[in-house]
Amino acid sequence: MVVLKTPSQRDSFIKRMTKKHTYSHHEGCGCCWYHKSVTRSNNRIILESVSSHAGSVRASAKVLAVLKRRAR
Repeated sequence: MVVLKTPSQRDSFIKRMTKKHTYSHHEGCGCCWYHKSVTRSNNRIILESVSSHAGSVRASAKVLAVLKRRAR
């Protein structure tokens, strides 16, 4: 996991990870598909993966980075 110190580092990291990890694939049958994306939630950057194969759906999430909060 990466610790980011500034919002500009966070934005740059999101841009790089979006190019690297965003992927979507759908089969012609309609029951099989795969979607992977990078999202931002509060101070975390999360990699989400959701897939379906023959009606069985799987989902996972992994924290790629966190934004370190500044001391006041």
